[in-house]
Amino acid sequence: MLNQLTVGQVEREITNQVRSFYASGLGIRCGQIICHFFDTKLVITIEKVLSPLEKFFLSQGETLFAEETRLRLDRMIKSAIKDMIEDILGQTVIDVIISSTLTIEVTSITVILQEIPAVRNPEAIPKFRIQEN
Repeated sequence: MLNQLTVGQVEREITNQVRSFYASGLGIRCGQIICHFFDTKLVITIEKVLSPLEKFFLSQGETLFAEETRLRLDRMIKSAIKDMIEDILGQTVIDVIISSTLTIEVTSITVILQEIPAVRNPEAIPKFRIQEN
């Protein structure tokens, strides 16, 4: 049950699932993945995210094709990330925003949640405020 896990444990689980998704679903061996909650937002940064096709386009000087490929990948990934986070957290995701840069090979995913995740230590989430009655 999620409320028995700490925020750090949930962040690690999301990191592991994202890594697995990129490896098995896209054939991409990502570099470092950082995952942190901030109030009702979850921010995930992924390093070394270029697919073999994007690398090939870039090596041939076809930057526009590489950028278009990444844009399309990000659009397709969006619903899978949304479903994954909803499954892990057991709550509704309002939106997922994905932005990537090919020059430094980093993708940033911002997940907007309906509410703060029900974890054992919600006070460890930056910007979390306990509602006073």
